[in-house]
Amino acid sequence: MAPDGKRWESENMQMRDPPHPGEGLGKRLKPFGVSVTAAAKFLGVPRKALSDILNRRSGVSADMAIRLEKAGLGSARSWLELHLEYNLWKARLRAEINFKEFPPRGQRF
Repeated sequence: MAPDGKRWESENMQMRDPPHPGEGLGKRLKPFGVSVTAAAKFLGVPRKALSDILNRRSGVSADMAIRLEKAGLGSARSWLELHLEYNLWKARLRAEINFKEFPPRGQRF
């Protein structure tokens, strides 16, 4: 298990059910007691853009990651890695491909 209690996939050490970056951002903003409007204004982004991240309707772009880094809320790389892990997990849930053997025996590319 990961330190936060989440389970890890053994074969590639990727977290199962990783949190959306908006969850972590909300936790980082909560102690400051600022509104979404005030935080968005400070970051120089539209309120809707920040609200969509916090409510898990959109992800963290490279631009937003840099803004969060400059605001002292973590490194840009960490925000992008969080989002990447979340996106990969969601894509794996949607994937219907199940290779039993690759490449298929007797077939060439």
